[in-house]
Amino acid sequence: MKPVTALCCLCVALCLASSTAGAGVIRGVLRIKGARVASAASTARGRVPAAVARQLNPGSGAIIYLDSIPEKVEKKLAKSAGSVTIGQAYGEFIPKVAAVPAGDTVVFENHDRVYHNAFSVSPTRKFDIGKYAPRQSRRVVFNRPGTVSLFCDIDPGESGYIVVVPNHAWTTPGADGLFELPKLPAGRYRLHVWHPSKRPITKDVEIPKRGDVALDLRM
Repeated sequence: MKPVTALCCLCVALCLASSTAGAGVIRGVLRIKGARVASAASTARGRVPAAVARQLNPGSGAIIYLDSIPEKVEKKLAKSAGSVTIGQAYGEFIPKVAAVPAGDTVVFENHDRVYHNAFSVSPTRKFDIGKYAPRQSRRVVFNRPGTVSLFCDIDPGESGYIVVVPNHAWTTPGADGLFELPKLPAGRYRLHVWHPSKRPITKDVEIPKRGDVALDLRM
């Protein structure tokens, strides 16, 4: 192999190594004492078909997120992120709990055969999209992190939550409580766990230069 070719190969190998070394994943399980998945409760009331109820509140209804990540990582995650959509049908917000990164838009869609409405008086984001017809949609931008309680002035029993997170490093646990955040550079991060009926959790987490982090969280 020619010296120049060998040098190029070495540089490529070093670049690849540097791009993967010092990066890890925060994953684990979230155990919520006495928590009931909202979809099960809705099905019990007989208001929602089982196929729709499964979409109401995937997993536990918890949101897990980090309060700060490197700017380069945030830009990369933002590029691959999809839009956030909340449907309304059968007197329910679907999903009942949703997360949206600050600065992003939530699309409200009426999947029902009757008019719906969505509004909030929460300090994080006050809004009222007004009444809108079946198959129509409305868009709302959420700029500031915090929790937004959702209501409908047509159906007083319809309620939900939007958790406006600081960035795109967030996730929701599965029905088994397992979760995994995006891959991040080594360093110290502050992790938050939010649940509609539990006291929030805040935990400092250190991602080592090599390896991942496994957490066992309880609420």
